[in-house]
Amino acid sequence: MSAARRSLARAVLRGYLGLARYGCRRRVAGGEHLAALAGAPCVLCFWHQHVLPMVLWLPELARAHGLRPVVLISPSRDGALAAGLLPPIVGVVRGSSSRAGVAALRALAKALAEGRSPVFAADGPRGPAERAKTGALFLARHGGVPLIPLGLAYRPARRLRSWDRAWLPAPLGCWQMVVGAPLPPPASGEGLESAARRLDAALQAAQAEARARLASAPE
Repeated sequence: MSAARRSLARAVLRGYLGLARYGCRRRVAGGEHLAALAGAPCVLCFWHQHVLPMVLWLPELARAHGLRPVVLISPSRDGALAAGLLPPIVGVVRGSSSRAGVAALRALAKALAEGRSPVFAADGPRGPAERAKTGALFLARHGGVPLIPLGLAYRPARRLRSWDRAWLPAPLGCWQMVVGAPLPPPASGEGLESAARRLDAALQAAQAEARARLASAPE
């Protein structure tokens, strides 16, 4: 993407997020799970299809519950575009889970040791969609912290033709988040792939609850 297109994309996305910040109705269920942590670190997980809405929601969760989130963002120019949309309350580690992944996990482990909460698009960066990778599980076990699954739903919304079928919610619509019950970190004898399937189930349950709550919410 050229510099001019990146500038245009940044302006469009900032305008969209600004309109959504003040225009959409955002509801959160299950916030007591974050409140119970009292600001202690955790590993927050969601499906990659919700990346754009999470740019808006993540700072709000941080302020409401005393979290210090940190996200992994690609060192590419497009990654710089994404990083520029996040406020200072959200820390950024530049790296890739698919290239130099060990270095990226080390940086996130260091942030976790400093009291920050890593945030993972569990099936990113390239899928398959809605099948969690093991990075979040590794960090949770390394730091001895719980995983928090997040489910999201929107009305009205469009889905894009990307590999993850990313959501583009209407900025004046209704957005619903469900914070699922904490999952304990994988035990030392548990395989990470097995733990990842437990995370899949928790994310799907949170997503299903978010959709159900949205369906029953008033227009």
